[in-house]
Amino acid sequence: QGGIDVRSFVLTVVDKPTPNYKLYLNFKLNNNAPAPWNNIFGTTTTGLKDENGQLTTAGLTFDESWWAAGTEGANTGNNSGVYPDVVMSEYMYFGSLPGFFSGAPAMHGHLTGLETNRTYSIKFFSSSKWWAPQPDNGSTKFTINGVSQTLYVQNNTTNVVTFSNITPNANGEILFTLSIPAGGQVGYLNAMEINAGTSQVPPNNHAPIITDISNQSLDAGTSMNIPVTATDADGNQIT
Repeated sequence: QGGIDVRSFVLTVVDKPTPNYKLYLNFKLNNNAPAPWNNIFGTTTTGLKDENGQLTTAGLTFDESWWAAGTEGANTGNNSGVYPDVVMSEYMYFGSLPGFFSGAPAMHGHLTGLETNRTYSIKFFSSSKWWAPQPDNGSTKFTINGVSQTLYVQNNTTNVVTFSNITPNANGEILFTLSIPAGGQVGYLNAMEINAGTSQVPPNNHAPIITDISNQSLDAGTSMNIPVTATDADGNQIT
C-alpha cells in the first residue's frame, strides 16, 4: 500500500495516406447537376467535393474575368452519353462571334489545392449544337504542360480528351489552357473529371512530432485518459 510503480511505453504516430478520389465538375448556366457533381458558375470555386461528398482542399480558378455560359450542349434524351444529359446540355464558352459577343480568346485555368506528391488524370468534355457558329461549332483545344489535344464539339455526346500522369507544381496547382484552333470562333467546356491517383511519400517527408506529455500519476486500480496531439510539417493527415 502506498507503493509506486513506473511504466514506460512507446507511442508511434504515422502519416495517413489520402485515398484515391475523383472530382466531377459541371459548367452550368441554369441547371445544377446532382451529387457527385460540383456545379461551376464563375471564375473561382473552392472546396470541391469528391465522389463521396467529402470536402477536399481542391479548387478551380481562371485568370480571365470573362465568364459566359449557355444551354446548347448536345444530349441524348436518355442519359446514355459519356456524362448525364444535365451535364452535357450546358457549358461555359469563350471566343468571339460577330454580331453576338466578343469575349476572351482563351481561358487559362488553375486546379488548386492539390497534393504535390500525387499524380492526376484530367478529362475534358465539350459539346455544342448552337446554330450561330458557321459552318458548325468546330473544335476546342486543351493544353497542359505544352501538350495539346483537340476535341470536335459539334453534337458531341461520347468523346473526351484525357491527360494522364500529371503532377502539380510546387504550389499544388495544375495549369491548363482552353483555346480555339485556327479558323474556329467559339470554345466550349461542359465538364471536367479529375482522378487523383496514388500518392507517394515525398523525398523530404518530415516525421510527425508528438507534443510532450507530462508525467502523470493515478491511484492503483483506476484509469486515466491522456490527450495526445501531434503536428506534421508537411500538412499530411496523421493517425
